[in-house]
Amino acid sequence: IAIGQGTGELILQLDSDDILHPRAAEMLVAAIGSTNVCAYGNFSRIDEDGGPIDSGWEEPLYSRERLSRSMIIHHPRLFRKDAWKLVGGHDESLRNAEDYDFFIKLSESGKFVHHKESLYLYRVLEGSASNVSSEVLTANTHKVQNRMLKRNQLDYQSIIPNADQPR
Repeated sequence: IAIGQGTGELILQLDSDDILHPRAAEMLVAAIGSTNVCAYGNFSRIDEDGGPIDSGWEEPLYSRERLSRSMIIHHPRLFRKDAWKLVGGHDESLRNAEDYDFFIKLSESGKFVHHKESLYLYRVLEGSASNVSSEVLTANTHKVQNRMLKRNQLDYQSIIPNADQPR
C-alpha cells in the first residue's frame, strides 16, 4: 500500500528492525543511475542486541539466470516505482516469497546493479519470517520459479527433491 501511495520515483526497501548505512541511499541512487531498474548492496548480520554475527553472503556476479535459482537480491534494495507498477508490484498471496517473485519479475523489465559494499545490518531474530514456515517458503519459492518459466515460455518445471536444501 505504501509503495502504491508514495509519490517518489525510487523505492528503498528495508525492514523496520534493521540498520541502514548512513550513506546507503546516496550510494544506491548513484548505482541505479538513469538506466537500471534496481540497485542493491551487501549486508552484515547482527543479533537481537545489535552484536555482529557475520558479514552475510553475496552472489558475486548478478545474473537473471542465477536469480532464477534462488533469491540473491538482498537488502538494501532500491528500485524504480514505474518498473514496480509495470510488473504488477508484489503478490502478497505469496507468503515469504513475495519479494522473490517481485524481483524475478522486475529482472525481466530491465537491468540490475550490485553495489558490493556492506550497506545494511540485518537483524536475525528467532521469529523472523525467514526462520519460520520453511515448508510454505519452499512451496512458494517453487511456485515463483514455475511462474517465471511459464512467463518466459520455457517448457519445464522447477522441482528440487532435496530435503536438506529444498530451495
